[in-house]
Amino acid sequence: MEQEHEMVEMIYEATINPTLWQQVLIRLVEYTGSQSAIFTAIDQLNPKFNFTFTHNISELTLAAYHDEKIQMIDMQLHAPILKQQGLGEPVVLDWSAYAQRQGQAEYIFYEKCVAPSGIGSVQGILLETGQYRWAVLGIHRTATVPIYQQQETELLKRLSKHFRRALQIHRQLSLVQQENSDLYQLFDALKTGVILLDENAHLLYANAKAQRILETGQELSLDHFNRLKAITPYHAQLEQYIASACFQDLSSSNYQAIHAGGVLVIPSAEKSRVLTVSVVPFSSVWQNMLNQQQTEQKVAVFLTEPDKYYQLAGDFLKQHYQLSPREVKICELFVNGYNLEAIAKECTLTLSSVRTYMKYIFAKMQCSTQVELFRLLVDLSLDFEHIP
Repeated sequence: MEQEHEMVEMIYEATINPTLWQQVLIRLVEYTGSQSAIFTAIDQLNPKFNFTFTHNISELTLAAYHDEKIQMIDMQLHAPILKQQGLGEPVVLDWSAYAQRQGQAEYIFYEKCVAPSGIGSVQGILLETGQYRWAVLGIHRTATVPIYQQQETELLKRLSKHFRRALQIHRQLSLVQQENSDLYQLFDALKTGVILLDENAHLLYANAKAQRILETGQELSLDHFNRLKAITPYHAQLEQYIASACFQDLSSSNYQAIHAGGVLVIPSAEKSRVLTVSVVPFSSVWQNMLNQQQTEQKVAVFLTEPDKYYQLAGDFLKQHYQLSPREVKICELFVNGYNLEAIAKECTLTLSSVRTYMKYIFAKMQCSTQVELFRLLVDLSLDFEHIP
């Protein structure tokens, strides 16, 4: 038990000093009679959070795990299996059958990671999960050693909550590092989705709004290599816009100045809504705001949410037109398609009261028709305008 207490202390120390994770894994391997161990996390929407710590895994295998994006195959194959058991619950896995699945993702994983390492049995524990993220702790034994028993399983389960807490600390520290940049603070405050890409379309950063769009919509997604993808048949156009925003393969500097980036309108599968995407060059802004020496091109992608909701410039309406907070609320509901009955219900007013408020609004804003009022309010919205 004393050895276990020491491990717990080391886990929390490692959140502040990441070099200690190697010692944590060495101790875990010794304590469980294992051959090797891995502690890894992937967040495609926040790559600065990503990490991989290992013990007794060869450099060649580790290089394949990262360079050939086997880690994404690992996540897609094993996250659903571990998720069935639940967060923090150990699962014993046997990968021997993967050797028979040639041409499939299982065989690629086996060929690149399992066979070179001589892994027989595995015990994995899911620490965090999401559509584009996961964190997992795994310990491995060779094929000549018996599979894990109840004793090792119970130990991992006891340690799992400490690893999960360590993950949360690590995430907060990575966010603090990110927020130290004025650029990231600015983007996090925007109500428009913002994605930053490198010249190969790899995601570098996505603000909260963009993360929600990627997680809940189908129009855009990330592939195994963390590259931004659009649904067919819009992906080729997206690639072209990104390339032009990086000034790639363009023969004329005049062409670069005029045609860099572009606007893409992507309908959803049910065609009931659209996602509007603006792609623009961003290298100079990146360099100036982060004070970084420019080494490669950067691209910014601005997204308007599929279900567009007009957000009015409330302070301006109050100051310039002397509208009350209640009148601003009624204007916002009106410009977003609410009829008078729906406005009354939403604001818990009588229909007669709403009509009276509308008369005051018409007078203050010098409008004579609902169409005229709608156009004026749209002009006073704070929404991002996509310029083709």
